[in-house]
Amino acid sequence: MKLITETSYNVLAKKNEKHMFIEGIFSTATIKNRNGRIYPKHLLEREVDKLRDSISEKRSLGELEHPSQSSVNLDRAAILIEDLV
Repeated sequence: MKLITETSYNVLAKKNEKHMFIEGIFSTATIKNRNGRIYPKHLLEREVDKLRDSISEKRSLGELEHPSQSSVNLDRAAILIEDLV
């Protein structure tokens, strides 16, 4: 398996015998992000709290890029969020 990435963010790629992991910044609060938005910390904390169950149950999937809809197309799922710290 190969990791293909194009980013200006600092990410750390790890690989074990069967899997590849990517660690990096998922989102930021109180500073302007690359979309030009500034999210208040309390808003991101609230949304992360909503995700905790699906993350712990390994149901938090994502697609590459920014899909046009908020629901994940399972045929295009490329990301499994395992933890947000």
